[in-house]
Amino acid sequence: FLTIFLADFTTKSEMGRFNFALQIINLIFLFSATANIRITSYVSDVGFESRKSQLKKLLAGTFFVSALSLPVVFFMLRQVTAIGNFSQFQGTEDLLLIAGAAIPGYIFYQLGSPIWIEKGLQKKVAILHFGNFCVFALLTPYLLSWNSLVGAAVLFATFHCGLMIIQFWLYKYEGKSKAASLKTISSRAQ
Repeated sequence: FLTIFLADFTTKSEMGRFNFALQIINLIFLFSATANIRITSYVSDVGFESRKSQLKKLLAGTFFVSALSLPVVFFMLRQVTAIGNFSQFQGTEDLLLIAGAAIPGYIFYQLGSPIWIEKGLQKKVAILHFGNFCVFALLTPYLLSWNSLVGAAVLFATFHCGLMIIQFWLYKYEGKSKAASLKTISSRAQ
């Protein structure tokens, strides 16, 4: 969606630089995708509640590795784009830093999705994510007209920050209220 709208505000070469920055962020996102596989196995094995301490360690480890990889990749890009053959990608590292604000949101999204499936909140999560996308879509023309490449990176990060807010809200309110209602139902059954 973002790339399609960006085509109206910038040149093909700038779009290439932006997409290159997104591809680098996607490499960092692989840590979260791997953690998602581990969490899914935890949740399907014995459930979220009995593996909370392991999930917290996995969350902390994923944050640490992702946070460490962003500056490493930034400095590597800065060095590589200084070489003549890669000079057309100069400035990509700055877009990478802005888009790097999306990393926490993506981590929480990946780590939360198996939990919401276990708690039966898929429909509510889908509605909230659609609302996040609508806010993102409404902001898109304004931020892209302000500064096409920087605006696109800010939009990318904003969308994922919205995902993080949704995940926090679900964990704080919905996950606990669902667990409390299940306890009430089980105590009534007894």
